[in-house]
Amino acid sequence: MLKRFSFVCLSFFAITALSFANGVRVAVIPWGSGESQLGLRTGKEIDHVGPLSFAVDSANTIYFLDEVNGRISVFNLAGKHLKNVGKNIRGSSIAVTDDGNVAVLQNKEIHLLDPQGNLQKIVISPDIALTRGYGQHLRVHQGEVYATQLNQHLKKVVQHNSGKFQAADNSGSNLEFAGLPGKASNQTYTVDWKNKHLVLVKGSAGYLVTLTTHDAFGGLQVIGVDNSENVYVESERVTQDGYAHLDIYKLSSAGQVLGVQEIPNMYATTVFKKTELLNDGTVLQMVTTPSGVEIWKWTF
Repeated sequence: MLKRFSFVCLSFFAITALSFANGVRVAVIPWGSGESQLGLRTGKEIDHVGPLSFAVDSANTIYFLDEVNGRISVFNLAGKHLKNVGKNIRGSSIAVTDDGNVAVLQNKEIHLLDPQGNLQKIVISPDIALTRGYGQHLRVHQGEVYATQLNQHLKKVVQHNSGKFQAADNSGSNLEFAGLPGKASNQTYTVDWKNKHLVLVKGSAGYLVTLTTHDAFGGLQVIGVDNSENVYVESERVTQDGYAHLDIYKLSSAGQVLGVQEIPNMYATTVFKKTELLNDGTVLQMVTTPSGVEIWKWTF
């Protein structure tokens, strides 16, 4: 029987044995300290630690926040290692701007690495409360960096000024979005958790979709909007046996549920960000296993 585990799995079951549909494993990256490996820290009485978060740029290149090895490790979708960026990198979330700058959230600072590896540290406004953990992410919108927590608004933490990055000015416009901005409209999207069986996916211009389950909803978040303005929601769904399933909902711009896909929720290490949406609607998933990090592609 499958047992519930929030982020760390003590025994890992083979993904292929669970018969998840529409998924393809596209890359396997082994653990280790080598140039093309990702770091793993283990111990008898500590949570196993690997990459806590990952991000994908506009060219679908994958950036892993490899805290154990203290760097950003960059791979293509086929799992080919491209480069490593930075030294002594620590943090809980990562995002990549269109011009190749990598933003890492470390406590109350944003650490920005340019494509040459030069580091800039920016202190986040004390008005922005952040709690390290699942669902806390950095997001890039129109070249500027925002932070969000599970089911909360995006708040700007880094902005451009005369071509340079600096801490966001609290008096500036577009400091905060009521959810995740869309691509083809002016709406922003968020999730309103009503009770354990009912949630509402809302848009700022009147968009509304009701999601229900006979099980119990856990954490929910909008993970992205594709080029056709379809909205994707990641949901934890807890069954009576205590196992936390992971579902992805695809919702149309007209408010229809176009598909629901269950994806694996078994991890050998703590992971704060499990999925990333590509512009074409493909969902990428980072899965940590005893033998390494796997990247899966999910389509609807």
